[in-house]
Amino acid sequence: MTPGNAPLGQKLATLRNELKRLRLSEADELISIIDSARSLIEMRNVLVHSCVLAKGRVVPSDRSQSELKITPEQLTELAEKIFPWKEHLSAARQLRLMPALREGGT
Repeated sequence: MTPGNAPLGQKLATLRNELKRLRLSEADELISIIDSARSLIEMRNVLVHSCVLAKGRVVPSDRSQSELKITPEQLTELAEKIFPWKEHLSAARQLRLMPALREGGT
């Protein structure tokens, strides 16, 4: 499996582990941002790896999880929470972590 097609959770776990090695406050900020989205990522994973049936019934591929009901409003709410989280993560990376790395912090 290449990094480009690795599952999102695996990508985030790898990123988090690499950031921990940096010993920079800017890296700690990104770790905190990643950790803050755990519930959003779990809900996203349930939806992506499930079978969505009529009337919003969601049957997870993991049989240990129970069936749930998702409304269009819940999907909109999830998207509206994920987008600013992604933007916050991107801004922290571009505006603080990348400059710190260029200055030689490791």
